[in-house]
Amino acid sequence: MAIAKANNLVVIEDACQGWLAEINHKKVGTFGLAGCFSFQNSKNLPMGEGGAIVSDDDDFMDKCYSYHNYGYAYGSLVGAVNQGAVMAGTKIRLTEYQAAIGLSQLERLDGETQLRETNATYLKGKLEGIPGLSTYVLTPNVTRAVFHLFPFRFHSEGFKGLSREVFIKALKAEGIPCSSGYIPLNDKLYLKDAFTSKNYKRMYQADELDFDKFVANNQCPITDKLCNEEAIWLSQSMLLGTQSDMDDIANAIYKIHENAEELLNYKG
Repeated sequence: MAIAKANNLVVIEDACQGWLAEINHKKVGTFGLAGCFSFQNSKNLPMGEGGAIVSDDDDFMDKCYSYHNYGYAYGSLVGAVNQGAVMAGTKIRLTEYQAAIGLSQLERLDGETQLRETNATYLKGKLEGIPGLSTYVLTPNVTRAVFHLFPFRFHSEGFKGLSREVFIKALKAEGIPCSSGYIPLNDKLYLKDAFTSKNYKRMYQADELDFDKFVANNQCPITDKLCNEEAIWLSQSMLLGTQSDMDDIANAIYKIHENAEELLNYKG
């Protein structure tokens, strides 16, 4: 925020996965001009799809409301609806059905957030005793964590050389849903497609749009290792279970660790 103020910039926060998260007792999404949250189905407040914008700037919010409603006049954007739009807009309004689902979810959000934090803390304690795993670490200024995910790192050498792929298959076989998470994005062809677009060619020099050069200059070996070999994700919905459910997760991983040598020959 200090950098933005010094350079006359506007900060819009992507807080899509951070419902109720806090830094130094201030909620994420409330630091900048606006914060954006997601209602997509995997999020902590799911409504199927869509999202929300929060801000304490009334004029900005009036523009946002107008933009999502055809650009019709609203609040400080004076005019009359029956006279047409006063700005370029879209039709990206939530349905009444989604709003009803969202309001019911909102009533449970605080309690569910606390349950996720309680279960995450308990599960972290159980997993820290297993060689070959690294659990999350919160920085001191995080005064409320909301655990859109329970991520941890898998280290093959701690499991007798077992691959992450086989670890995930074994964990799923024990009835524990999990995934390997995100893939690296710095070499994907959508970037090459963007580089060849008319607008990019107007904005950048030709040597800046050399895709092969871009990939060579943007190698991220630590990220590659995390994405391709180490990351394991447990979804936020799993943290809404009981303490016994957390025990089941930990026990399944203990079982895999104890049988890692046998799993090295797994061909499934």
